[in-house]
Amino acid sequence: MTETAPRFPLDLHHLEVAARSAIRTWAGGEGQMSREIRELGAIDEAFLRRWLGLWMLARSNARAYRPRLAAELETVVRPALIAAPEERLPALVSELARGLQAAGATKGVQTSLVSKFAFSLRPEVIVPYDKRARQGLGEMFGRRLPDHDYRAYLDAFRRFADAFSAHLDETGVTAAMRDDWGPVMSERLFRMRAADKYFMLLGGFPVERMARD
Repeated sequence: MTETAPRFPLDLHHLEVAARSAIRTWAGGEGQMSREIRELGAIDEAFLRRWLGLWMLARSNARAYRPRLAAELETVVRPALIAAPEERLPALVSELARGLQAAGATKGVQTSLVSKFAFSLRPEVIVPYDKRARQGLGEMFGRRLPDHDYRAYLDAFRRFADAFSAHLDETGVTAAMRDDWGPVMSERLFRMRAADKYFMLLGGFPVERMARD
């Protein structure tokens, strides 16, 4: 976007919690699953079960749907997300979510699931669609972001992520945590994941839970 990214009130404790959570989760399950999903020869139900568990999506994806879901992720969703140019990805996330529902692979349109799958494949381009972060971003905009419009969500995220990155630098967090994030993730990914975690806190995610998870 060409306009200047807006400033917003900063809670330094929340910023530090978000940054440490970004490093910790990527160094753990997120990063491991991302590497695995890109290297897998085929997506089977066993892998899908572990992936759904990591992202807390198991309850919304009953076992009866999983054979079809695994097949669609393997044959349709993964190839499309890998091949798409960066600028095409936001719209593609929403299209694929509708396609999974139409194929009988999900109950309802699951934008969150597809965005998290896309994030696992292309973590420096896509951010997970999260209801808490969407609420936090909506509060900063002064209006509710539309449901299942991933392009609008990502546009809002990028707009405020620029301001968040400035906060990371001004408070010295980027430099102070470099020895923690540097060995496990790129600077771009660190900034994006920390911003995502912070917006979740703004949307009401418990800070104590994020600090220990």
